[in-house]
Amino acid sequence: MKFKVLFLRRKYIYYTVILILTLILIFLYFITKPKETIATFTISKPEEAVKADFDGDGDNELLIISSNQGKFNLQITSNTKNIHINPDKVPNTLGNQLNYWHLRIILLDVNRDNLPEILLQGYNEKKPIQHIFAIEENDYIPLLSTTNNILGVLNVYSNKTPIVFTGNLINGDIKFNANLMLLNNVKSVSGTYEASFAGRDTIISFIKFIEAFPYTELLLPKKLDSGLLSTSDYNVINKLFKSGKRFVFQDGFFSDRKYDKDGEISELNWILNFKTVTPNAQNSEESCILNLILKSSKDTSYHYKISSIKLEEKK
Repeated sequence: MKFKVLFLRRKYIYYTVILILTLILIFLYFITKPKETIATFTISKPEEAVKADFDGDGDNELLIISSNQGKFNLQITSNTKNIHINPDKVPNTLGNQLNYWHLRIILLDVNRDNLPEILLQGYNEKKPIQHIFAIEENDYIPLLSTTNNILGVLNVYSNKTPIVFTGNLINGDIKFNANLMLLNNVKSVSGTYEASFAGRDTIISFIKFIEAFPYTELLLPKKLDSGLLSTSDYNVINKLFKSGKRFVFQDGFFSDRKYDKDGEISELNWILNFKTVTPNAQNSEESCILNLILKSSKDTSYHYKISSIKLEEKK
């Protein structure tokens, strides 16, 4: 009888240990699982505001976007503070207000300090501009400023330090520069990037496809199609084609969305901004913003293929 009681106790101890280990693993998963979210805003007109906790005090502040003589101004305001965001690097402007090139604001913690950095894309004097601002001693300082037309962040949803990519789409290719934001210091990262890196070859071909409207065939090239596109996705392409407008690429932003079991990126998000022009019509320029999701495939060329196409609705 005593042996039986001892056996039961050992069994309960065994199950208790298994339960504790399981709870520990679940706890570790949730504390190490990236909690990053990317908040992206398209500002088509001034006098808009974005609400977020910019300083980590637990309360939301307002990022107020205004305009003075056609140039954007940004400031963070609350009951206790008022922070003006000013670039002190070239280009020393936050951009101009245009019908066909809107200001894009991305809030994302790119240096893992649990506070959102402010990433900006816009237009100034016939060129794209990019800025990244980070908080430092109750002020936002500029970390990076360029005149490139591609901006991206990878490792957002992994446990690695995010890498910021800037680049230019010129002559049918995108040249990338990579940077780490460490303690508000920018560190350049060297590397070579294959044609399918971040869906580069797919995006370049897709932009060429859209820019050929309305003088080309309507069908999306099979090499870009994941086979997962829905009727509504194809309807977006059909709508653009039937508009009779010409499309000119302006700028783009990309980020990772999901990873596979081997830690490789399985899904990407690309946001592409085009200027639309109606032939034989004056002052017809408008903005057309497409939101794409790319999924990885077994193909080595065009490894990432388009699985979703959404048209950002005008406000």
